[in-house]
Amino acid sequence: MVFTLPEQLKPLALKNRRVLYDLLFRAASQTLLELAADPRRLGAQIGFTAVLHTWGQNLLFHPHLHCVVTGGGLSPDGTRWIPARQGYLLPVQVLAKLFRGKFLAGLKEAYQSGELRLTGSVAPLADPHRFRQLLDTLYRQNWVVYAKRPFGGARQVYRYLGRYTHRVAISNARLLAKNEAGVRFRYRDYRDAGRNATTKLARCQALFEAKANVPQHATSGDETIPQALERQQCPRCHQQLQRWTWEAGNMPPAALIPTLCVPILDSS
Repeated sequence: MVFTLPEQLKPLALKNRRVLYDLLFRAASQTLLELAADPRRLGAQIGFTAVLHTWGQNLLFHPHLHCVVTGGGLSPDGTRWIPARQGYLLPVQVLAKLFRGKFLAGLKEAYQSGELRLTGSVAPLADPHRFRQLLDTLYRQNWVVYAKRPFGGARQVYRYLGRYTHRVAISNARLLAKNEAGVRFRYRDYRDAGRNATTKLARCQALFEAKANVPQHATSGDETIPQALERQQCPRCHQQLQRWTWEAGNMPPAALIPTLCVPILDSS
């Protein structure tokens, strides 16, 4: 099963990765355990392994959680195994609604306790009215929980876990071309039935997207975009970042701009 955060939460997640990722794990795990324990569903204690992914096939920031779930669970007294029905474990729509409620309840609690960093592009959310508007929007929309077909055995489980725990965001096999303008690569478009597609990212944007997946303790806080650009003294990146952030409509966190941009680009 895959639990995905909505698009509206991405800017907040970039500023508060540790808080929101922890909340993503907690909300998803509580959702699975609670629904599976319901006697009207499975009535058992299931087990699962969860793996965080923060990018999509197109390299854009896309926080989601992959969960490999057992096809059944222990009875409440722990004396017997309760198997899931053939081809069915838990209702996806109910999972999505329960996950949404648990995540947003946790997000509201984190906001009220002052755990969230609300600077830069998310600074307007420091206004309680604006934050409530965001919550209302998120409560009204459908959240995505995707259930894949069950694995055929232990070998398939290990292969799946290996793919999602021991690989980088993009393999060399997907790289098609690079030049001064950017990098072109192949990806699978899950919004179009998983069909193969190609896309191109400006070199600075590609580096920004890669850096967005670095754990938050490795980044540096609230340096402004102009300060970061002046510090790295890279005219090519300065121009490209200005163009990209203007087109995107908001400024990316400056801490995610690579500090060794010129050597990295020149060696690519």
